[in-house]
Amino acid sequence: MATLVLLTAVADTALGVTDIAVTAFAKGRHDPSAAGLLLGLAALSAVITGVVFGARSWHQPSRRLLTWFLAASAIMTAPLALAGSILVLAGLLVLASAPLAVQPIIVYRLLDALAPRDRAGEALAWISTANSAGVGVGYVAAGAIIQACGTTVAFVMSAALLAAATIVALTRQQALATSL
Repeated sequence: MATLVLLTAVADTALGVTDIAVTAFAKGRHDPSAAGLLLGLAALSAVITGVVFGARSWHQPSRRLLTWFLAASAIMTAPLALAGSILVLAGLLVLASAPLAVQPIIVYRLLDALAPRDRAGEALAWISTANSAGVGVGYVAAGAIIQACGTTVAFVMSAALLAAATIVALTRQQALATSL
């Protein structure tokens, strides 16, 4: 359980950082209204990916899928730091949002498979708390980082957080395979 909570918190911190960095990027390009469009495109990408993921039958264990999608998220998020325009960021953000959207789906699958029925509510509460706390920490961290270093560093931080989550998932496969 602790591994899932940690992975959720770290991945959602990256999500929070990215959200604020996208908003600051648009503002820095003197088009703050573009932030809504950018985040909307990211959400649309996430919805499409979630539907495609859910419609497909996966034969790999959920713990491996979680690791793969965290790694894909890290790899796809890193190029956000290279965006020089809103149009380029839009394209990169659509790609980066796709794998990250699957992470919570897999986490809830793991919870469903691993949590004892009498502790399912508690397990869900821990994951929900990690989600909210992670996003909140991401917002605060992004604000401080962007003020001090700019959006490029914030995007790099987001990718680094996802890479760290990938490493945790890789090294904690056994914990992700056993009952809570």
